[in-house]
Amino acid sequence: MKQYKRPEISTGSLNKPVDFFKVTSSDGPEAHTGGSEELLYHCMADVYESSMKDITRNDVSSAKKMVTMKIRDTVGGYLPQNTHRFRINHYKYPRDYQVIDVAPDTSEDGFMKVIGESFD
Repeated sequence: MKQYKRPEISTGSLNKPVDFFKVTSSDGPEAHTGGSEELLYHCMADVYESSMKDITRNDVSSAKKMVTMKIRDTVGGYLPQNTHRFRINHYKYPRDYQVIDVAPDTSEDGFMKVIGESFD
């Protein structure tokens, strides 16, 4: 019997540009409007649908609001935080997302898993 071998992430898998940013002071009545954006980090990511484990672990009511992606580990150069937001520069992802979880990718050395939730 053939042994299963999971697909590895390659440079070709990191095919969507992502900008991580933070929003500085918002004077508007709504929490997610106004203010100015400060770009923190730009990278390429492997974006995919969130797994049931990610959804239940983060207690999110709708999977449609979530996205999971893998980015290269920056080895301390940049570490996404829950106060940061990100934008996937691709037509399939027209929203901004709040970082809700960051973890080292245990299945693939040299990568981080970032989970985000949209504001909609």
